[in-house]
Amino acid sequence: MFDVLIQAMKPVFVSLYMVAAVAITVIAVQSLWLTHDYLSWGGVLLVTAPFVVIIGRLMIFRNTARTSARFPMLIVLRPAGNVPGSKGIPVI
Repeated sequence: MFDVLIQAMKPVFVSLYMVAAVAITVIAVQSLWLTHDYLSWGGVLLVTAPFVVIIGRLMIFRNTARTSARFPMLIVLRPAGNVPGSKGIPVI
């Protein structure tokens, strides 16, 4: 039941994330142009623009694998990071 909900919500999340990222980037460019507040809006652009470019490239060009070849190894290693944290041991 939960897996079905997650699978149904994934496309919605990705779509809304792309719309929000592009909207924030456009607002930042417009605000930078109008206010010349380079520190504030330049910081917003430094955060959002790379996401828009990378995710846009992934969506437009289908030559990039969506799942890494190392994915099964990452699944096996993930619990190893949870064990120290659950025992109260700080992980650096």
